[in-house]
Amino acid sequence: MKAVILCGGLGSRLGSLTTNCPKPLLMFHGKTILEWQILLLKKYDIREIYINLHYLGEKIISCIGNGQKLGVNIFYKYQKSLNGTAGGVKIFEKELIGNDPFFVFYGDVVFFENLNRMIKHFKKTGALCTVFMHKNTNSNSFIITRNKNNLITAFYERPTKKQKNFILTNNDSKNIWSNSSIYLMSPSILDLLDSKAHLDFPKDVFPKLVNRQKLFGLPLKENRFAIDNKEKYISAIKYFSEKHSGKFY
Repeated sequence: MKAVILCGGLGSRLGSLTTNCPKPLLMFHGKTILEWQILLLKKYDIREIYINLHYLGEKIISCIGNGQKLGVNIFYKYQKSLNGTAGGVKIFEKELIGNDPFFVFYGDVVFFENLNRMIKHFKKTGALCTVFMHKNTNSNSFIITRNKNNLITAFYERPTKKQKNFILTNNDSKNIWSNSSIYLMSPSILDLLDSKAHLDFPKDVFPKLVNRQKLFGLPLKENRFAIDNKEKYISAIKYFSEKHSGKFY
């Protein structure tokens, strides 16, 4: 199996922390966030990894290299301008085509999870994409599911306050989730993507999969943090220090 890690973001909300450092290279318990993600993939024998670059991409290459020191093979592509999360995956279409699904990670997400659970769920449901999800009523995304396999029936990205109230009022709380930004998807999804367009998975791609009843969710068993501001960065370090005493693998 293969994986794509999206590492092109500017990290502007992190202020001085990312002035000279791309978000994936922020330190977390002795390693960069990106190194932890790579080691997680390696743990499940996923050793072919593709990374898109934009902001300070040369620093990522300098730090991670070809992946040999981590026991994996890493391939990079630089994007002169970013074109969304789906656009950042589309650039690797030729490399990802095949029969096996591939993982997509956002390069600023800290998590430690059993990826075999996602692989098993993906195969069981016949999904085109399985999304790790968690509970957070303050999130910028809302996922509505049904049945024991968590078929996703609605995906709301950045809903308005009025929409949030409607979602929370008109759905059973047990069926309301948030997007964890960790995906396992079929290469056939790449056919839905226009290489010249700016496309995000939640906004532009997942609604199409919802209509086909091919998008499924899987609840996380561990906590996760999207490191998009200083407060979340500090919270992630504290949480995993207390839970794992800094030992993950």
